[in-house]
Amino acid sequence: MAMPILFTSCIKDQMYGGASIDEVKNTVAYTANDAVTVTAKVSALVPVKEVKLVWTTNPRSQGTPVPMVEANGTWMGKIPAQPLDTEVSYYVEAATESSSVRSNVVKYVVGATPINYSGLILSELNGNDKYIELANKGTEEIPLDGVYIEKDGGKNWPRESVALTSVTSIKPGEFVVLYSSEKVDKIPAGWPEDLLFDSGLSAGKAVRVQLFDPSGKSIDDFNLKDFKTAAPAAYSRNKDGKWYFAEGTPGTENVQGTELVPGLVEGEQPVDPVDPVDPVDPEVGSQIEAGQIFVNECDATNKKFEIYNATNSEIDLAKLKMVKDGTDEWIVPDEGFKVAAKGFIIIPVKSDGVAGPTFGMSETKGFVIELISDKGSVHTADNSAKIDLTGKTYGLRTDGGSEWVVFSTGSIGESNAKGIVEGEEPVTGEALVVLNEINGNDKYIELFNAGDADADITGYQIVKDGEVKWVATDESQLKLAAGAYLKLDCVKKSTDPKQVSSGLSAGKTVQVILLDKDGKELDKFERGEAGEAGWGETELPENADASFSRVPNGTGDWAYAAPTPGAENGEKTGEIEQNDCAIVLNEIDGNSKFIELFNVGTTGSISLDGYALFKDAGEAAVWTGEGIELAAGEYLVLFSSKNTDNPEGAQIFSGGISAKKSVQIILKDAAGNEIDKFERGQAGEAGWGETTLPENKTASFSRVPNGTGEWAYAAPTKGAENGEKTGDIEQE
Repeated sequence: MAMPILFTSCIKDQMYGGASIDEVKNTVAYTANDAVTVTAKVSALVPVKEVKLVWTTNPRSQGTPVPMVEANGTWMGKIPAQPLDTEVSYYVEAATESSSVRSNVVKYVVGATPINYSGLILSELNGNDKYIELANKGTEEIPLDGVYIEKDGGKNWPRESVALTSVTSIKPGEFVVLYSSEKVDKIPAGWPEDLLFDSGLSAGKAVRVQLFDPSGKSIDDFNLKDFKTAAPAAYSRNKDGKWYFAEGTPGTENVQGTELVPGLVEGEQPVDPVDPVDPVDPEVGSQIEAGQIFVNECDATNKKFEIYNATNSEIDLAKLKMVKDGTDEWIVPDEGFKVAAKGFIIIPVKSDGVAGPTFGMSETKGFVIELISDKGSVHTADNSAKIDLTGKTYGLRTDGGSEWVVFSTGSIGESNAKGIVEGEEPVTGEALVVLNEINGNDKYIELFNAGDADADITGYQIVKDGEVKWVATDESQLKLAAGAYLKLDCVKKSTDPKQVSSGLSAGKTVQVILLDKDGKELDKFERGEAGEAGWGETELPENADASFSRVPNGTGDWAYAAPTPGAENGEKTGEIEQNDCAIVLNEIDGNSKFIELFNVGTTGSISLDGYALFKDAGEAAVWTGEGIELAAGEYLVLFSSKNTDNPEGAQIFSGGISAKKSVQIILKDAAGNEIDKFERGQAGEAGWGETTLPENKTASFSRVPNGTGEWAYAAPTKGAENGEKTGDIEQE
């Protein structure tokens, strides 16, 4: 079960007619079974046409769009469960009639503990020597991926199109120093380009520098709004957390200043710093954090509420504070309030102060119940709208979720999935027609009525690969009884109304959609993805002994199972392989002068028609693919036109390639999207290729490990798997 973690970002509307996106939040995927719910606030002066969530696990893909639905001003979408250790990135996009905007990109890793950015601070600002210093004052290493800085409201670091590579994280007690790209004379020799920021920095006027986490939440804010005195050296953070004038110490511990910086928005500062006093250790209270436990369901009629533990470990609620309506308090006793992992505990209100709080909970007058620990607010149940809960309960639609609903039938002490949401009471006698089995070997599609009432399927349609291939018009096919099957043979170009007028393959990408008579989508099966020419063009592994089947029958996910036309599906026999192909630059050899491409996929193949290589920022491609299909796990070697011994029929790229000059190689797909890039050194005034760098005559530039790793020196392995790293590639 996922638990909520607050991620806040804000995309401000820049013109009338556009939308703004605020408060982007997602729940946490603790296990491979946890789907993630993303919510956002969207506002506009004109009607919002569409809001969608776009997510991906492949940074080279365009992402999967998910339509978001709106309820009470909040838009919600879901990212499906992913395997452990998968990195998922997403953004929210909102469109009006005239424009669209996107939120910041947010990332999470399945199974990873959410990152605590509170230890990351602005440590020094030096307008004389033109640098900004970050420091980690926390106890855990903090990744910098996605962290950014704004100066006077505009983003200035990291710089656009400059990837953060020289420093990817900051350990406790360490510093990162960023210099202004506008003051070349202040930048130390050899300073990494990714540690330069895009703006100046003055010591003689008002300035605001803000530090944000990847979701757009402000971590630190230096706001010198009322400028009074120019800084003689640096604005520097003392150990007491306040800003002082002090000698600049880039990359090392700050000198403790004695003169406070006046004019900061953060409020009144003491005239003279006081000597620190050793703090008195407070009594340790509850250390529960937001997102670990939830007020999951409230039963005002029976005067009790339920707390849910969303983590995979037991949690003791001892010393947790429960506050009703902001005034009435109860501290959980030290004994008797442990909640099992993914478990529930019921706490009675209007109790004796031991088994539960003495305060009550009204059916009609409304209430707000907040859980508070020493770490801050943990979770709140807010019925300040005074919803009438007589005979009902108020809770989260899903355990540990974000959407509050009224249950006509509650489930206190059990999963909220067992409750019945008011207005969504089950309807008896409902039909449910689904795609149940698809067989590309014996060429048939099977429909099944998984409901408990007969279905009138007059006008139902099957759309295959984007075209309508069957419409229910034959009298013998217009009724489908509850629990009954309908087998439809697939015959290419058939005119028989009882048949699907299409072929069907067990070894290619395919899309099958079932629509009702009004064109509403009822069910869909997809294998692989549509290519440039549509569905059905890409080869995938073929299983001659199985169907694509719902397991369990009628309701389960798609899997391989033994064919059962017109009968109940059997047990799962395997996973259906999906095309996961992706092309990367894998090896570049300036000695033997070749470039190697590699398909990192495990199943299927991909057409390289229209793929192109660009060298040294040139506008014309040095190689374009034509008539090439690269299967998963296969290599393609491209030889330089400068070679004199290229194999007959080899793929040739124009120009040479050097082992000792600065170089840029970019790979683009047929749509012109950049999908991979290799750079060594930097472009000089006359462009790439002018700077001489150390030459390694025995190694290639290689991805280590093969296909997925970072670039390093390795022994040449033309057309084969890259070997072990033999050294780091010099960039200067």
